[in-house]
Amino acid sequence: MNQVQLDNQKIFWISPLIVIAIGLLPMPYGYYNLLRLVVCGCSLFYAVQNYKDENTTFVWVFGFISILYNPVVPFHFYEKEIWTFINAITALIFIIKKPSNSRINSKRGNEGNGTTESETNLK
Repeated sequence: MNQVQLDNQKIFWISPLIVIAIGLLPMPYGYYNLLRLVVCGCSLFYAVQNYKDENTTFVWVFGFISILYNPVVPFHFYEKEIWTFINAITALIFIIKKPSNSRINSKRGNEGNGTTESETNLK
């Protein structure tokens, strides 16, 4: 993975955290539609990334988040307290799955020498 891909991952990681934090403030309804769009899109991005990394648990987790936040057929819980709790859990999941430089560097170090990451871990 090169630096551009790492920067893209950081954008898809930090964006939902920012919109969720702002969403804790009293905002007009239209803002929450934007929040749904951002969180849904970033969740889909991470679902695909985890699928490529063969991490099926987080494929399901981010897939569920993208369905929950989808802006096309939205779920309405009608209470801000419920959404605040859901937003906190969602932010925690994004924090747990923060893209790490060490993972990127370990993959970069194996490029070109024909060694897979699992083979490197066995050495």
